[in-house]
Amino acid sequence: MPIWNHYIAGVEDIWCLLGASVFLCVLLTWRLLRSMALHRIASFHREQSGATYMLPLVLTMPFYVLLITMIIECTLMLTAKIGSVGAAYAAARAAAVWLPYESAMPKTAPDYTPMEDRELMVRLAAARSMWPYASGSKSHVSDEPLGEFIDATIAQQIEVFQHYSGDQKFDLDYVYRKFAYALNASRISIDYFDPITGTVAEKPAFNSKLQLTLYYEAPIHTFGVGRLFGEESQVGKYFVRPIMTTVSIENEGVKPSVAGNKISPDKLSKSLGIRYYDLSNPNKTLQTTVDKPISRNQLSATNLAQQVIEIGRRYAHENSGRWSVARYGSFTCNIAVADILIEAGVKVPVTTRTNMFGNEVSRPPLAGEWGDSASIIPGWEVVTIPKPGDIVAIAEEGHGYSGHVGIVSSVNVNQDGTLTGTTISQSSYTDTIVENDWGFRPDNIGQVFWRPTM
Repeated sequence: MPIWNHYIAGVEDIWCLLGASVFLCVLLTWRLLRSMALHRIASFHREQSGATYMLPLVLTMPFYVLLITMIIECTLMLTAKIGSVGAAYAAARAAAVWLPYESAMPKTAPDYTPMEDRELMVRLAAARSMWPYASGSKSHVSDEPLGEFIDATIAQQIEVFQHYSGDQKFDLDYVYRKFAYALNASRISIDYFDPITGTVAEKPAFNSKLQLTLYYEAPIHTFGVGRLFGEESQVGKYFVRPIMTTVSIENEGVKPSVAGNKISPDKLSKSLGIRYYDLSNPNKTLQTTVDKPISRNQLSATNLAQQVIEIGRRYAHENSGRWSVARYGSFTCNIAVADILIEAGVKVPVTTRTNMFGNEVSRPPLAGEWGDSASIIPGWEVVTIPKPGDIVAIAEEGHGYSGHVGIVSSVNVNQDGTLTGTTISQSSYTDTIVENDWGFRPDNIGQVFWRPTM
């Protein structure tokens, strides 16, 4: 089947509906503009004669708006259809690798994966491809966790996106809902066909034809269009347009070993189409393990740290005197750090006491408390090697102060094990927020680094 046929098959009515809607919209707009005269509009404002002619306009406006929404919805559905072609091929390639004979992978093998997990890999391949086209609306999917493994997979994908997008800001929960919808709205069926006879095969075999069909529920966002041209979703109370895409590839599953020109089907050389382990010694892995995906909480911590640094640098760039001694009447490095953390969404514990006038007064941890590794600060822990976004403090008793505290904005571990970096803090010399090397200077002794435990 030519590739363009994939973009048409199953959605012929949507293409026709889009064409008809565009034609009618253009025709009505052209006739309206052609008959419109500015002097008629001006005369209508001067007198009320002819006002009854506005009634047809009022009556036809809903149909005109329906045409506009029809064009938008058809475009969204066809975009999802185009995306489903790539998603179907991605799932088919995953199925060729992950769905060989069940007996091809001994349970004693280091990379043994149960069949249900392998089937999940195929679904994830389709969901990753449909991710950009999926709905992120709260009415279509909730924020409920999808499971530890899927959450870790999503977090890993978002981390890659962040790396190659220049650390652009985005709503993590919105992106999570989009993936959840793509996963829940996609269903897959697989058939295998004998490469010689073309009949349906009971089990996958090397070089057989793998035919995968992806069923995707494209959401319809406009109520009227959904009622007219959609159907109720199977996973929620909203209207969708089912989209079906079928693709075929050669199966790359179980490969028999070859002795000269004779194939020995009873001796399987590879389990997943890739030689992950040696069948003669199943406990010997031939492929190095990959890094464990980060969790959603770890990704959230990374986003918060970046936001803390961005906010701190903004105040440093503005040469802000928001926390000046003249304003507070005391040194305020701990207050500046707490305010920046809170603005970024990081929880900072406060201590409440009653002053001499009987009023309750709250304050964040003092610089001396941050600088004492024995301090107990709820939600925070002491770390040895800091990361950007962590807190650094040095305890030093003086007149009106107990030390100094700032936010780590960059850090490097040198070959000799020493640390260099920069911090953001309220300077007592300039009385403004600054970014410099305080906390990593050779004469800075007794630094304590803190990190939120989320």
